[in-house]
Amino acid sequence: MVPIIWKLKKYNITVLNVNFKTSYSDDCRIKFIKRDVKYLEINDVINKNLFSKKFIKFIFSMDEKPRLRVWNYFLNKFKKFIEKITINQILKISPSDIYKKIDKEPDLLIIDHGHDMVINHFVKTFKSLGVKVLSVPHAVENWNNIHYDDDEVDPYRENVGINKEVNADKYICISNQNHKTLSYYFNINKTQLVPLGSVRFSAEWREKLEEIYKKQIDFLKKSFCDDKLNIVWFLTKEKHGVDQKRIFETINYISNNKKLRIFLKPHTRGQTDHINYLLKNKNFIMCESYSSFSLQKFCDATIFSATSVVIDSLFDKKPTFYLRKTVFNSLIYDTFFKDWYVDSKYDLLHELSGLEKSNKEKKITLKELKSFKSNLIFPINEKVLDIYENYFVKSVLKK
Repeated sequence: MVPIIWKLKKYNITVLNVNFKTSYSDDCRIKFIKRDVKYLEINDVINKNLFSKKFIKFIFSMDEKPRLRVWNYFLNKFKKFIEKITINQILKISPSDIYKKIDKEPDLLIIDHGHDMVINHFVKTFKSLGVKVLSVPHAVENWNNIHYDDDEVDPYRENVGINKEVNADKYICISNQNHKTLSYYFNINKTQLVPLGSVRFSAEWREKLEEIYKKQIDFLKKSFCDDKLNIVWFLTKEKHGVDQKRIFETINYISNNKKLRIFLKPHTRGQTDHINYLLKNKNFIMCESYSSFSLQKFCDATIFSATSVVIDSLFDKKPTFYLRKTVFNSLIYDTFFKDWYVDSKYDLLHELSGLEKSNKEKKITLKELKSFKSNLIFPINEKVLDIYENYFVKSVLKK
C-alpha cells in the first residue's frame, strides 16, 4: 500500500490506519509518506474513545510468557475485552466523522486485500454513498494452494462469511495466477480482477527503500564488517504449515559454524515461538527491529521457508536457499526455480560453507529469473507504479 500512496501523493491522499492495536507512526515508511500526505489513525476518528491510544498500544504490545499459563489466559481475556469494546466504537463511526477529519468527501477508497469487521464496515458504508472501492495487494502472495493455514481443517467448507455487499469494486492483483486464491477467500469472479504487477518489488520503489533505510543499511555494514559470512534467515509462523521444530534445530546446527553470522528475522506480525527452541549462541542475532529490506541489502545470502520478501534477494542476485521440506504448502516459486532448495541441515551447512564473499555461487539462472519476473511479478512491464497511477487516474479518478 505504501508505494501506491507515495506514487499518488499529488492527488490529495489521506491515509487512515484502521488497525487500532498497532500504531505505525514510527515506521520509517510511514514517516517517509507523512511528509506529503495526511495520516490518521482510527483512534483519532472515534468520537468517544474510552481508552487512550497509548493504553491500547501498551495492552496489545504485551506478549504471552512461556510457561506462565495463568498470565497468558488472563492477558488474552483482557485483550479480547478491550478489542470488543473498541470495535463497537469503531462500528459507530459515520462518514461525517471521517469527513470532519479529512475536510473532504473522497472519490475513492483503497484498501488492502483482506476482510475483517472494521474493513467491512468502511467498505459497506462508502459503497452505499457511491464511493468506488479498490482492493490492492499487500505484497506478493506466497501460496499456490488454498487452505494453507493450520486452522483450515474442512476442505469442503464454503466461504460463507464474505458477501457481495462488502466486496471492493475491483481487486488489483499481481498476476492472473492470483485468481484461485482471491476467488476463494473473497468470493469474487475473474471480471473483478485487474492484474497490474507488484509495486512492492518495482525498481522505482526499491530505490526509494534504499533511501528510507539508508541509516539501517549503513549501520549494519559498519557494525559487521569482518570476514564472517552474513546470512539473513527469514522465519515463518507455524500456522502456515511450517515445521518450526525442524527449522530451529537446523538454526542451532548451522550456527556452530564460526565463519557464519546468522541474522534471524521473525515474521513481522508477532512471531515469538523461537523463544521455545533456540539455544544461546553468539553466531546468531535476533533482528526484530531491522527491516527485511535492510537485512537483505547488507547480508551475503538468504535462507527461508515461506515468504515473499526474498524476492529482493532474487532481484539482487544473491544466493537464496529454500528449505523446501520445512513447509507443507506449495509456493509461487515452485513453477520457476528448480535448483535453489536444500533438503537437509547437512546440505545447507555444506552450501553455506562453500560460499565466499568474493565468489558467491548463484543457484538461480538468469533465464529462470526473467521468466519469474515477466510471468508473475511484472506481467505488463516493470514500470509498475506508473501502471497503477494510470489505472487509478484514468479508470477511477477520471481527472
